[in-house]
Amino acid sequence: MRLRRLIKRNAVLALRRNWSKAAAISLIILVIWSLFVSAEQVMFAVFDIPPFIDMATSNIYLDDLPNTALPSMAVTLVLGFIFLLVMTPISLGAARWFYNLTDGRSMPVYELFDSFSSFGKFSRALWLMIFVYIQKAFWTVVFLAAPAAMITMGELWRREASRDIETLLSVGLEVLGVALLLLMGWFLLVWLMRYSLVKYTAAADEDITVWKAIKQSIRLTRGRRGELLLLEITLIGWRILDLLILPRLFTAPYISTIYALYARFLIESDKMEREKAAAAKAAREAEKDRKQEKAAEEAVCEQTEEINEAQSEAEVSQVAENAAEQQTEQ
Repeated sequence: MRLRRLIKRNAVLALRRNWSKAAAISLIILVIWSLFVSAEQVMFAVFDIPPFIDMATSNIYLDDLPNTALPSMAVTLVLGFIFLLVMTPISLGAARWFYNLTDGRSMPVYELFDSFSSFGKFSRALWLMIFVYIQKAFWTVVFLAAPAAMITMGELWRREASRDIETLLSVGLEVLGVALLLLMGWFLLVWLMRYSLVKYTAAADEDITVWKAIKQSIRLTRGRRGELLLLEITLIGWRILDLLILPRLFTAPYISTIYALYARFLIESDKMEREKAAAAKAAREAEKDRKQEKAAEEAVCEQTEEINEAQSEAEVSQVAENAAEQQTEQ
């Protein structure tokens, strides 16, 4: 809790002289998003495609469902793909801008588009987000498949139930599935926080590969995912303000700076721990080398003493032989 308060306070301090640039970045992102939404509506109007299907009442829109017909889905998918190509590099550029801000470096606003400066940077940003989305989708299926199957089976069983006991059991299965869904949903949210710092690990080192950036985020958040989820919960009020245009120009930079500060704290802490571990390893290796050198010196000394003793014995034997020969001659 103390760390969260400290990070939030430092986020305000980091933005104190950079609110205008941060708000400009939020405005640019908001304008691009609005352009894609408007383009979708224009294409629906041009091709006479209804975006929603009226299910029951013509004058009430709460019961309308999105149009899943092929033309509507084609327009949505095409624009969604283009949106991904545009916004993914910009999102990484924004993460880099806020991450540099936490180190006291106020970069120009046009750095938001730095990922478009080369194909390598563009493809790196794109693949980073694609792999993260794929992994999130995979873990969502893993965590929620069982409760979703229980709810579906209970619903189908209840529809075909012919006796009260079958209806009761099917409802019990649905209730159990919903309870399990809520429980596994919570665990899923905690688990997915392992990817919450991916953009910042990639922004911290422009030479890091996509897989290493993901692995570093997973490693840094190990043991802190619950804490990160609690941080996100404390930001719910700010997330609600994000739904409004004017407040979003200031709430979005504040939230981004908070996560950038948290990422910098974990990255720098990890770097210090690795340096300490490397220093301790070097010290152990030096001590091991010193012991080996000492053991080698002792072995040389022992060999020298053995040689000296052998030479002394040989000299004594030679003197004894000479004395014996002299006595024989006399």
